[in-house]
Amino acid sequence: MNCFYTYPKGTVEKTFWFINSDINPVDLTTESEYKGRVHYPDNVKDCGVRISDLRQSDSAQYQFRFITNQPGGHYTGSPGVTLTVTDLQVHVNSSSSCRNSSCVQVELRCHSSCRLPDYYKYTWFKNRQEIQSETSSSYSTSFSSEDTVSCALKGYEMFSSPPVFAPTVPSVSFSPSGEIIEGSSVTLTCTSDANPPVTKYTWYKRGKNQLQSRGEGQQFVLSFITSSDYGSYSCVAENSLGLKMSEYVYIDVKYKWKSVAAGVTVAILLLIILISVFIFVRRWRALKTSSEPEDRADNSQQCPPNHRHPEEQDNLHYASVNFSQNKEDPVYSNTGPARCPRHKKEPTFTEYSALPFHNNSKKRRDRVKETAEDSAVLYSTVKKPKGPRTSAPK
Repeated sequence: MNCFYTYPKGTVEKTFWFINSDINPVDLTTESEYKGRVHYPDNVKDCGVRISDLRQSDSAQYQFRFITNQPGGHYTGSPGVTLTVTDLQVHVNSSSSCRNSSCVQVELRCHSSCRLPDYYKYTWFKNRQEIQSETSSSYSTSFSSEDTVSCALKGYEMFSSPPVFAPTVPSVSFSPSGEIIEGSSVTLTCTSDANPPVTKYTWYKRGKNQLQSRGEGQQFVLSFITSSDYGSYSCVAENSLGLKMSEYVYIDVKYKWKSVAAGVTVAILLLIILISVFIFVRRWRALKTSSEPEDRADNSQQCPPNHRHPEEQDNLHYASVNFSQNKEDPVYSNTGPARCPRHKKEPTFTEYSALPFHNNSKKRRDRVKETAEDSAVLYSTVKKPKGPRTSAPK
């Protein structure tokens, strides 16, 4: 952008360009977005500026300003220069389905917001390959979902337009992520890249035999989700050049009662464990406190508790003894039933003596008669481990 200036008197100390939207004029060379792209001429009298590597964001109104050493010597050119930067754009004028459902028939136009002379010629690129037969600003072709088309001015092919293409395969995300509980809300989002941008998003749910349309829009909200909402969902992204369908996303709905049942189950298992431990400890303590020597246990089962110890017995009972005419008869002793001792002691025992009698000895028979007429004297000695010797009663 060229310019010139004059001033009445003084010395010029500084010259620079700025964007008139700035409240305080700032030299373009100090702006980060213009760094290395703004150049001033070496001649102080020349106030031109050169901006390289133009971008669409460079579109603005530019003004020149110089400062002298005189009081109030600040001057700005007005109204400045308006710069409009634009890319070539491929516009889709019309489209219709091909006989083959996998493509569309389109009419494209290479468009610029700048007014270009009618004699300018254009170059078209399909899938990055130059189409030699086309030089006009319009181009008709069949377009599949994988094709790309761009255009440029003849001689400026390095500055071609952005390509146009059908939507890419959409991706589906949902939030909140993780487990979805019945009654909660879920938002599905469909994202796809396309040029021209996607004009329509459609949501489908996979049924048993066919797809069920559930709604439109880039986001699909399932508010107060129920058991009937679980299943596989997908979205279709569409623009004037074609459409693409996403992969299925499965939504699993957890029932509230299942969550409650899981909590109750855990609580019951813990309770069973605690009861089992309590019973085990109680039985172990009972066995420990009731364990005694084996002989004591056996005696407690065989002997009644009110039975008296043999040491407490006062008398021993014997059967009467009768004598026959035989020369010699044995003498038998019959005692009471055996006593069950409370404690282990050395056994007691009794000794008996038998008196032989002979019928042929009159002298002996008379002597016995003097002592006992019809019965014999029986002596019984009871031996005890620690007690004195005693004789049994007659």
